[in-house]
Amino acid sequence: MKLRKINFSNILFLEADTNYTSIFYADGTKTVSSYNLGVFEKEIEDVGDFLKISKSTIINKRYLVEFLRVKDTGSVLLTNGYRIKVARRKLAILSAEKRKSFFLGKM
Repeated sequence: MKLRKINFSNILFLEADTNYTSIFYADGTKTVSSYNLGVFEKEIEDVGDFLKISKSTIINKRYLVEFLRVKDTGSVLLTNGYRIKVARRKLAILSAEKRKSFFLGKM
């Protein structure tokens, strides 16, 4: 088994898959970790660039291109072209992030 040190700034998003986590990187590569998403969630708390958009997905806000909201559904578009659905309970948080980013000139 090959161990790989994770550079969180290069992560586009993390996606839960039962007891594993798929890690998608900005360079197009993907790795699977035997750690669950909760372990990564604790690790990235101090990083600040990450946002949990559903029970099974955490995105890196640095790679966020677009947030689309239509009534009570939403999705995000990342720089690699992936469109990921946002949980209804997370829509308000993402809308607030969008407003904050707009005023800071990031979105």
